[in-house]
Amino acid sequence: MEFLEKLSLAGLVPVIAVNDADDAVPLCKALSDGGLPVAEITFRTAAAEEAIRRVHEAMPDVLLCCSNICSCMIKWYENLARELNIPMILLDIPFNPDYEVSDAEVAYVTGQFWDAVHQLEEITGTYPGVEKSYAIQAGREVRVMVKPEEVNEDNMILLAHDLAKKIESELEYPGQIKINVIRETKAIDYAK
Repeated sequence: MEFLEKLSLAGLVPVIAVNDADDAVPLCKALSDGGLPVAEITFRTAAAEEAIRRVHEAMPDVLLCCSNICSCMIKWYENLARELNIPMILLDIPFNPDYEVSDAEVAYVTGQFWDAVHQLEEITGTYPGVEKSYAIQAGREVRVMVKPEEVNEDNMILLAHDLAKKIESELEYPGQIKINVIRETKAIDYAK
């Protein structure tokens, strides 16, 4: 599998700073087992080079990127997201290798991610007949559940189109976001 294809299928690149090279292989194995055979190990710690070597030797099929993020890299990721037609969510992550990460910093980063997800869900959940919407696949797809008694099959197509246009006008993102409108009808009976 080629680099761009593997990256496109992952849809998300975890960026990690490894303080102890012994942690690198188990961490990348856990990511791979969880469906993300890709990671970026930053050169922000003294253990980075050894961590990258160990992961490459132990797991040659894992897509491993390495960098020390700067504005140039951010632009590279934006262009790559456009090329692959996937959204990019950019989080501001405070980092200093000389101190422990505080609960406030974790909350700050987590809050940024959830703000992006909730914004996408709010935009898609404001239309009449929408029961619930869920942003999935790191924001690359929105599943919109509609009430079958309020939205017929023809209106599903119009709703998907309208939601796509609203997302385009209200959010900035490279790539594309799939809008999946689901109308479910159930019939239940019991055999006695």
